[in-house]
Amino acid sequence: MKKRKVTADEPPQDPRAMILNMLRTKSGMKQDVYAHITTVFNQLKTAVQEVAYDLAEAMASTDKRITVKYTDKGEMACELKVAGDTIIFHMHTNVFKLDQTHSLWKTSYMAEDELRGYFGVINMYNFLSDSFKYNRERDLGYLVARLFLNKDGRFFVQGKRQLGFLYNDLANNTIDPATLKQVIHSAILYV
Repeated sequence: MKKRKVTADEPPQDPRAMILNMLRTKSGMKQDVYAHITTVFNQLKTAVQEVAYDLAEAMASTDKRITVKYTDKGEMACELKVAGDTIIFHMHTNVFKLDQTHSLWKTSYMAEDELRGYFGVINMYNFLSDSFKYNRERDLGYLVARLFLNKDGRFFVQGKRQLGFLYNDLANNTIDPATLKQVIHSAILYV
């Protein structure tokens, strides 16, 4: 929280009033972001399921050895198995403020409203499918991408290759099922 200079002519603010104001603005906004990211994550789960079904149907007639499968892992996670890779989609339970050194802070969109810099996050991790099949708990997965969603429902993606530059226009990127499928397809192509 920024410290405000108090001039000699200005009475100090009541700490209780300051706390209540912070609760109304910042804490309320974080609840809004969490509600947005939860809705988007549920849409993402549906999109992952649809992509899995589509790819599995197409592969069934081509090569039955190639598996494409969706698995719901509960409220905060799902997975997509595509051949020898598994992508875990995980929604973080917290809302984060974007690091102050991030280039987005220099945009007019963020300068207009500092609260636009708080995001819900969906992480996408890649693992070898055999790591799960053979219970190899020491096998490492790696972060492929992170989808960040703010209070305005605007998003950007940090990620590998095209995931890092296709979805980086925060001020104009809005989420819908078609866009979610594009992000999923990009993640599959990367892994």
